Amino acid sequence: MGFKLGARHRHKLKIKVRFVNRRRNFDYLRSLLQALSDGELELMVDSGQITYFKGEIVRKLWVTAGVSATAAVVLAATGSAAATPSERGHSGKHGKNFVAQLLPLNAGEHTVGTTTFTIPRAGGTAAVRVKGDDVTVTIKVRGVTPLTLHPQHIHAGTVCPIASDDKNRDSFVDVIEGLPKYGPILISLDKSLNNFATSLDFPVSDSTGRYQYSAKASKSHLQAELKQALKLGKRHVVIHGINPTDPLPSTVQTLPGLPAWATLPVACGELHRVK
Repeated sequence: MGFKLGARHRHKLKIKVRFVNRRRNFDYLRSLLQALSDGELELMVDSGQITYFKGEIVRKLWVTAGVSATAAVVLAATGSAAATPSERGHSGKHGKNFVAQLLPLNAGEHTVGTTTFTIPRAGGTAAVRVKGDDVTVTIKVRGVTPLTLHPQHIHAGTVCPIASDDKNRDSFVDVIEGLPKYGPILISLDKSLNNFATSLDFPVSDSTGRYQYSAKASKSHLQAELKQALKLGKRHVVIHGINPTDPLPSTVQTLPGLPAWATLPVACGELHRVK
């Protein structure tokens, strides 16, 4: 398999992928590559079968999907745009601060079969401070489903999805439909930012549908794991998770091994640098 990037990357890269008879996983890999691409994407699929994606977290796919080591480096290298001048160099004496206003996704009343349910209008703020080698992430969320797990991540893409991204017209913009916009996962905002192992140790909202999250990590460690510089400007923070009892239709796609309710996006916001 090979792909060609846009104007800023006028060269071709070759990626070798092992297969195991799972067509939908090829479609997912294709979505991932599209999200990583800055421009036109050309796919050339050789004979074979795609490796089953058994990792729960998108960012782990280049480890668990059977992609070669070379491909892993390629994916890491192309998962981000060029650094802006404000993001080059060291954090400086006062550090760098990035803030995102989280806006609702998939909110409102939905009817599936004979059941009508409401997805709350989620909102809040996400802040990232980089000072020296310290990275601190603080998130305050309101209006999500109470007493529910809410996976959250910093994604590598540059746009939040909108209603028209519901390509199969089932009234939900699911995690797969959102990928071409917000891109693959860059950092999982779970209990331990420094630990890149697959984890579902995400915040659980309180009885009022609110939660607060704060975690710290080493910038140098994050960059070593990502195999690229930590560029946060115009990255996107995405919050997932609705009521597990809400009867989502079978057309709502999810990640392998995870129920659709846990991966459905409910809020998204773009990180902007602030002084």
